[in-house]
Amino acid sequence: MRIIVVARDAIVNWILGVICDLKLPESPSIAPVPLRYHYNGIGASFGWKDISNISPLQSFLVDVALAESTRTDSWHCIIRMKRTQSSTGQPYASFMDPLPHCLHEVGDVEKADNPTFYGRFCYYFILRGLSYSMSDRPSIKVLNHLGHWEIYNHLPTNLNSICFLNLPIFDPSRNRGVTKNTMEDGKTPTNPSFIDDGRLEVVGSKSDFWYGGIDWPLLDQVRGVRFEFIEGARGVVHLRIDEGMSFGIRIEELVEIEISYHGQVNILALPDCAAKSIRLSTQSSVSQANAKD
Repeated sequence: MRIIVVARDAIVNWILGVICDLKLPESPSIAPVPLRYHYNGIGASFGWKDISNISPLQSFLVDVALAESTRTDSWHCIIRMKRTQSSTGQPYASFMDPLPHCLHEVGDVEKADNPTFYGRFCYYFILRGLSYSMSDRPSIKVLNHLGHWEIYNHLPTNLNSICFLNLPIFDPSRNRGVTKNTMEDGKTPTNPSFIDDGRLEVVGSKSDFWYGGIDWPLLDQVRGVRFEFIEGARGVVHLRIDEGMSFGIRIEELVEIEISYHGQVNILALPDCAAKSIRLSTQSSVSQANAKD
């Protein structure tokens, strides 16, 4: 089954989540077609043009029929919180009224001592508000190749925002730039960037990804990350998931934010698109080797 989704990234994310929740025997593939005048990094990454550039319709439908179905990593974010004196009465109203559609409650958060929320993303997860004093900064851990969490001390201290990026095209200012393929120190990443390799690109910004230019260094590649917030820390962090609305959470109410791999979804890709699949690349290499033999 192939589904055409003409919408912004946040809606594409929501539809992919619904498909995952249905747990169908065979998951359908979607063609994420951007709306006119709206940025859509998911569609652009897989080679789709906005709806105003689709002409004639029959040619577009042929493209959908012939497009390659690519397995694309899906990620879970878990937000664990705690009750504070400021959150009694109407807890977490700062981002629960209404609750962003990208997040879901785990159990009855109104009664829980440690309310928990989860969300999915296949494009990016942005955390902004790291420029507070070092004493208020969370402890950061990453998931190593053995599946164990270890302290991460390589994040520059002058960053305000950090993005965990799964797709190659990223530019909230709508310039649709492809991310750099070099690390902040000028070295080439240990592993090439693929959409189905179980790794996220870590991109930093000294200001904000929506303002202040496009000097966004590629910092690292990770299999998972966890922010553990320090008791007594103050400030507000702002989160944004797959082009959804940004929302803020008081640091004093946060326990941790964890991002981890959560399976794959099917997205239709046009030829020569920016998104690259390690599975398809491996198959191509094997075919070329067999042809030489």
